[in-house]
Amino acid sequence: MLVQCKSGIENIDLIIQMEQSVCQKILILLWVWWSARDKANRGEKMAYEAEICSSIMYHLRVSRQHFKGSWIPPSEEFYKINVDASFHVNDGHGGWGFVIRNHEGTAVQTGAESLRRIFTRRTLATIWSVERAIQLGMNRIILEMDATILGDAFRTTT
Repeated sequence: MLVQCKSGIENIDLIIQMEQSVCQKILILLWVWWSARDKANRGEKMAYEAEICSSIMYHLRVSRQHFKGSWIPPSEEFYKINVDASFHVNDGHGGWGFVIRNHEGTAVQTGAESLRRIFTRRTLATIWSVERAIQLGMNRIILEMDATILGDAFRTTT
């Protein structure tokens, strides 16, 4: 299935439509694999296969504990947008992403991009996710993020 996709975005769209536990395993695998590859490209010590597997299992355990019951679906007439961004402290490189879910928890749209500044990433992730929701005709949304300052700015009406 994934081999037939023509782009990374198509792959992610297909992955997020899979059963939740399968989706979670694939995304954690990709994240750990990407992180190990990134370290090797920076000239840092390459991770052994056992280290990568151990890291995947650790993140699966932690994510199950953290997310168990923590996502609350919106009511039927709303869509919920979750936005996040992260970066490396040393060089400032990072990226952002968003997922729009309906009241059943089904992901209806995703997006992600690599950017340089953390505030810029969170701001753009938020703006682009809201723009995409509007393009899809979703005019009743709930926006979730962990960037307090940015969240306050979006809640301001003036």
